[in-house]
Amino acid sequence: MRIIYLSAILLVFSVLAVAEPSGQQSWQDIVRSTQERKPEAAVAIPEEPETSTLYKVVDENGVPSFTDVAPVDQNAESFEVESKPSLNTLGDKSHQRQQYERKLTQQADYRKQQAEQHRKTIGQAKVKLDAAQQRQKEGKNPVDGEWQNTNRGSRYLKESYFARQKALKDAVDKAQKKLKTLQRK
Repeated sequence: MRIIYLSAILLVFSVLAVAEPSGQQSWQDIVRSTQERKPEAAVAIPEEPETSTLYKVVDENGVPSFTDVAPVDQNAESFEVESKPSLNTLGDKSHQRQQYERKLTQQADYRKQQAEQHRKTIGQAKVKLDAAQQRQKEGKNPVDGEWQNTNRGSRYLKESYFARQKALKDAVDKAQKKLKTLQRK
C-alpha cells in the first residue's frame, strides 16, 4: 500500500517538475536537501562488546562444567566470552517487551473471563435441568381434568395427561442436551 501511495506522489511530483519553470527547486532537490540536513547523531557508533570471564572445571570423572565464579581449590581453564545485554537493558526492546507482556496479560484476563462465564453458563444449565427434573417428578400424578369417567363407573386417563408427560420429558431431554453441549466446549 505504501509503495502505491509513494509511486502516486512521485508521479505527481514528476508531472509538476516538467511543468514548473526553471529556477525553482524540483522535488528531487528538496529530498536531497532534507537528507543533507539530517543530524549526524543518528548514525550509530558501534560500541565494543562487553566481555565476561568464564571458567572450565573438569571433575575427577572427566565431566566438564562451566562457571563465572573462579574456583578456589581446583585448576580451572579461564576464557573470555562476549556478553550480550539482557532484554531489560535495551531501550526499544524493553518497551516492546512491556507491550508484549501487557498484551499477554490482557489475553489471559480475557480467557479467565471467558472461562468464568462458561462456568456460570454450565451452572445455570444444571439449575434448569434440576428444575425440569423436579417438574417431571411432581407431574407424574394426574391432575383434575385429566381423568375421564365411563358409564360403567370406571375411569381412564385422557390424552392431555400423556401430552403433559411428553412435554415434561422433552423439557428434561432438552436441558440434558444443552448441559452436555456446554460441557463439551
